[in-house]
Order: sequence, then structure tokens, then C-alpha cells
Amino acid sequence: MSQGEPVRLVHFTSDRQFLMTVTGASDLRIEQAPVRVRVQDLITDTCSKLDRNLTSEEWAQHLGHIPYRNTCEHLNPAIVAAHKGRQ
Repeated sequence: MSQGEPVRLVHFTSDRQFLMTVTGASDLRIEQAPVRVRVQDLITDTCSKLDRNLTSEEWAQHLGHIPYRNTCEHLNPAIVAAHKGRQ
């Protein structure tokens, strides 16, 4: 992936062996790179840094076409409700 190029899409292949990226401003470039980390390791690491799940609004904004579910299973869903109440 070229530095300074806007990233348009990041996607794991269905076998989770490669990471596909689409970059570029006016000329789009598709690149494929082998994944050197396990997807579950990325999920575990990310969830260890969070204190709440995404709200349904945040989910819709970033993952709109995927049905809502808790972002990280170990996080308390009540915290999301409390977060929504503060907005």
C-alpha cells in the first residue's frame, strides 16, 4: 500500500489468509497482502482496549449492512445504554 494514498476499502478474503485494500484518489489500485496475524488476535486486542460496545447508531454508521450485534461479547451492554443517555 502506498503511503499518502487514501484507503477506500479494507477487506479480509473469505479464507482470512489475505488482506485486500483499495487505495487511490483518482486512479484506484487493488492490492493483496498476506495476513501475518490471526483475525481473532486482532479482535481480542481491539476488545481489550474498549470499555463499551458500539451503539446501534454507531454500528449503522460504520457497518450499516451487517445486522447489529455486540461489538465485544465480554462488554456489558448496559454501558451502551448509559452512553446513549449522556448524549
